Amino acid sequence: MSTVTLRELVASKAGAHACAHPTRTVCGALIGPSSADASTSARDVVDCAPMFHGDVTTTPYFEIALEQIETWASREGRTIVGAYYANARDGDETPPACVAGTLDTLSARLRRAFGKENIDAFGMLIDATSLERVATAKDGETCAFRVVERDAEGEWTPSERARATIETGRESAVRARVRRTLDDESTEPLDVCDFDDHFDDLSKDWRNPSFASSSA
Repeated sequence: MSTVTLRELVASKAGAHACAHPTRTVCGALIGPSSADASTSARDVVDCAPMFHGDVTTTPYFEIALEQIETWASREGRTIVGAYYANARDGDETPPACVAGTLDTLSARLRRAFGKENIDAFGMLIDATSLERVATAKDGETCAFRVVERDAEGEWTPSERARATIETGRESAVRARVRRTLDDESTEPLDVCDFDDHFDDLSKDWRNPSFASSSA
């Protein structure tokens, strides 16, 4: 079984995004290095960009967001390698149509970039209910993330061949960051912004620099 290791920044930012909108569908982009080593780069997630909460099928806005994220990532020597999502309905594992389409497009792009036909983008399903429960517990399994891959029929589904883990030693830090997002009375609140927020108020930064600079 292969493993996708999520950096603290990725797990906390994507997890906080899902927990901030527990009754809405959320999605975002997974960022990895623009590396010539396709065997590892498509599985190395170093950052993420929250995109939408709610109606994630509005194609023009989705494409605008992807373009801005790709421009930002490329300046840092990075690229979009996948997408994460959390569904509004408990037990619903199916990626929104725009997320599935994005994974198809990213897979084709990665194959061209690395010159290999056996490379795919991948998705990450977040169980927001589980993550919220873990975030407020004193201990427990932090990783409420499941790797999503293309199955034999070409559909994007949670994988039995790969698992997601938080980088070693950073599980408690992820829990602490997510708690700061959930706790309205926190003395150090940590808000997460996505493109829905940004389009409503351009002063809200979808890159969420506060996550990169904050400490748990």
